[in-house]
Amino acid sequence: MPTTANRKLHGTLAANLDAALMSARRLRRQTVYSETLIYWQELLDLARQKLPADALAKGHPIAVSADHLERELKDRIANSQRSAGALAP
Repeated sequence: MPTTANRKLHGTLAANLDAALMSARRLRRQTVYSETLIYWQELLDLARQKLPADALAKGHPIAVSADHLERELKDRIANSQRSAGALAP
């Protein structure tokens, strides 16, 4: 069974990535626990470890899901930085 740095995955890496992606999209513009963000990042790290470098270019489904999740996380970071800047005096 695959594991992230601190947890065993329940189900396949692909299923966990897809579930994380659905959650990230559903929770867009909402605050999530830091543990959730860490878990999503650990999933991305695991996918990178398991896949060859050219997996995304070849359209590998896990690589595609990981790429989408990575974009969601980058958007989340960018949005939170914009929000923090708007609150600054």
